[in-house]
Amino acid sequence: VTNLIEEGKFKQTNVTNSSQHATGFVARYSSQTPDDFITRMEAIQNKSSYDLVIVFGGINDFIQNIPLGGESGETDKTVYFKPAVDYFFQYLVNNFTQARICVLLPLRNYSVYPNTAGNKQEVYSQYIHDVAKSYCLPVLNLTEESGFCPFIDSFKQMWTLIPSGYTAPDGTHPNAEYEKKYLTPMIWKFISGLVK
Repeated sequence: VTNLIEEGKFKQTNVTNSSQHATGFVARYSSQTPDDFITRMEAIQNKSSYDLVIVFGGINDFIQNIPLGGESGETDKTVYFKPAVDYFFQYLVNNFTQARICVLLPLRNYSVYPNTAGNKQEVYSQYIHDVAKSYCLPVLNLTEESGFCPFIDSFKQMWTLIPSGYTAPDGTHPNAEYEKKYLTPMIWKFISGLVK
């Protein structure tokens, strides 16, 4: 978002960035504060003022080992990933009817193994993709087509962020150079046809 504003693609006064660290469809940064996607989306008061909504998330649900659910008895959207994604997109499409809605699938992270819930990251991304497509929403597949592959150590060292207070790249977040050089042009090409 910052890069697109700096490049003059958006005016800062016209953009609301609702991103929050370590959150997802179910994933929360703090168990004390409801800051998941659903809670934040439902809290938006002026829904009719939006003309473009970009959904970008799901990696933290994988990282925080959120169970998929969706089976009989596993329908609590505050606990299970699939019911949360289902509810999120249904609510979004029903309440932001005047807006163009698009989806950026999450970037890969360093782990190629299943999380402790027994699922690989690609399962989370595929479910987001499938639900978005069921609502005819445009999807940019950053999971498989971004070029971002921090599971390769040399790539991780060169292109992922070293968080404040750490000495090594985290293998999850692209660094500022990668964002500016590769992700920003790719994302802008995707969304430029959706905005005036």
